[in-house]
Amino acid sequence: DAVESVLDQARWTARDLALTRGSGGLDGEALVVTAIDPSGLALVALNASFRSSEYPAIAWSATGVSGQSDVRLLWSSDYDASRVHSVPLAVESGRLLPVSLARDPNWVGRITGIALAIRGPLAQPLRVSGVVAKPMGAVQIVGDRIDEWLALESWSGSSINTVTGGA
Repeated sequence: DAVESVLDQARWTARDLALTRGSGGLDGEALVVTAIDPSGLALVALNASFRSSEYPAIAWSATGVSGQSDVRLLWSSDYDASRVHSVPLAVESGRLLPVSLARDPNWVGRITGIALAIRGPLAQPLRVSGVVAKPMGAVQIVGDRIDEWLALESWSGSSINTVTGGA
């Protein structure tokens, strides 16, 4: 699979992702989900191969996520290849928050695939630019906090008194 290792993290771009349910396509550097399928689901999948113990955190880079949607991380592993496991993902300001699976009893073995499942209404097209599997060591956490602090965010016109969260 096409995995790029940067600072001990595994990173995949939109070109590595497949929209297996719902409709949309690639638009520049993002996979754009424009509609859910008739059953009410959109699914963005990735064939992966990494050890769960080395990468206990997953961070999807997505914008335009509705707070009204049920968004879940799905995964399969070689430990129990017949099952697909899932955890809910939190949405903050239209973006997905990273999830730590270090204490999830199903996050074991070699991860063979991960997916982003969106159930519910899409208020606007969802743009997925990639996904990162992170080791979450001290260096990784400090680097993430520095990146968050220095990230350029365009002004949305919101008052500083009402803004919660951030990119």
